[in-house]
Amino acid sequence: MKKPSTYPWRAAYVSAILEVDEVQITERIYKAIAAIELRRLSPWKIDGDEKHALDAADEGIQALVSERTKKLVWSLRLNLGHAAPL
Repeated sequence: MKKPSTYPWRAAYVSAILEVDEVQITERIYKAIAAIELRRLSPWKIDGDEKHALDAADEGIQALVSERTKKLVWSLRLNLGHAAPL
């Protein structure tokens, strides 16, 4: 069993989660998704701890994408003059 911080895909995931620059965040999200999926497709066995960490990372990325989508929709609605919340 590895420590979670030593999973090779985790650096890309943490970079996406911690990114605050609106210009760079999309690229970081894509890189995190790619790193996670590459690990899942790897021929090397994934133990239970890493599977749990991968599943949690998937949920974190999904939450991040959902949050960004809501911000984008809200911004578009404001620009179009629709100030009512969704």
